[in-house]
Amino acid sequence: MKVCQEANFTEPHNISTTAGSVRSVHATDVDGGGDMDILCASFNDDRISWYENDGNVTEPTFTQHSIPTYSPIDNSYFPISITDVDGDNDMDIVAGIGEYG
Repeated sequence: MKVCQEANFTEPHNISTTAGSVRSVHATDVDGGGDMDILCASFNDDRISWYENDGNVTEPTFTQHSIPTYSPIDNSYFPISITDVDGDNDMDIVAGIGEYG
């Protein structure tokens, strides 16, 4: 998974080489730090991850945080969305699950 620098889109940055079969990606300021963080749902490793931007807008660096999840289905995370669901002024993650078959 890669993210490009602000506006020029010519210099990709690898932020993960371990996310398995990414199904959903969102760029948003998850932690209120004033920079873009990345949320990712990956299929093969059943993981939702938050990649915290520890750098800045022009020189981003990312730290991965796994978000605790529970699904009775292996290989199941698909679409994710982020919004303030409960009105407490911090971001909440909403994820859908499903299986093939």
